[in-house]
Amino acid sequence: MNRLSHSSKSGFTLIELLVVIAIIAILAAILFPVFAQAKASAKRVSALSNTKQIGTAIHIYASDHDDMFVPGTIQSGTAFRFSYFEFLLEPYIKNRQIWQDPAAQHSGANQRSIGLSGKASVDVGSLWPNNQVWSLTSIEFPSEFIVASGVQPSPYTAGVAGLRFTSSGSVFQACRSIVNPLAGLAQNNNTRPYIRHTGSNNYAFSDSSARNLRPQQTLLPNNLWHPLRPSGAEQLSNPQNQAGLPISPVTPLPLSGTTNCNSFVWWGGR
Repeated sequence: MNRLSHSSKSGFTLIELLVVIAIIAILAAILFPVFAQAKASAKRVSALSNTKQIGTAIHIYASDHDDMFVPGTIQSGTAFRFSYFEFLLEPYIKNRQIWQDPAAQHSGANQRSIGLSGKASVDVGSLWPNNQVWSLTSIEFPSEFIVASGVQPSPYTAGVAGLRFTSSGSVFQACRSIVNPLAGLAQNNNTRPYIRHTGSNNYAFSDSSARNLRPQQTLLPNNLWHPLRPSGAEQLSNPQNQAGLPISPVTPLPLSGTTNCNSFVWWGGR
């Protein structure tokens, strides 16, 4: 008896193979942005944790120095020199990687991309002439005064003090990170840190808390870079110079491409 044998085909046809490739491409297009967002979120959380630890170190420093904020300048004889705040805080941190934001582009291992805000370290923690060092407990709104943030990468300088002032958080640059695109200008190395985490940056506050905020949230409705937490709209409408004297307002509200970001820098003589 002859047995009937049927040949069964194996493998994919060209059309089936193209369908499989198309499905894989669609899944990749869907999943890759999700993976990228997850990676960016992980970097943001890691940087926020580092910023929080720096805020905690500031508090520990203050507890060892009569509640005084870590200074941004020190006196050397009759001269005043800028100091490295990371040098002063090193005994309370000990790990240089704490000063690094994983989302920043570091050109070397011995760099940091998180630093104290200029307003805190110079105006509040300064021995500069005409300034008085503030105590942490004297800050009226401790949860609304920025003391540290992501900054432009610069050399980590612990071990040497009193030579120069390295990059610090700047209310002016936070403002420029908003104004530049409104004015048709590109972001630069100074403004990129304030939009480093998908349009936001990490901040430590004088109560040792830490939050992720967009630059506009640090300026309006209140200027969170200033120890007195002035109204941002009032600063724009009634700007002052370094001496606290009023100057002619040139800024239309709200923020626009013609905003003078210096309006946020000086207020009440501080």
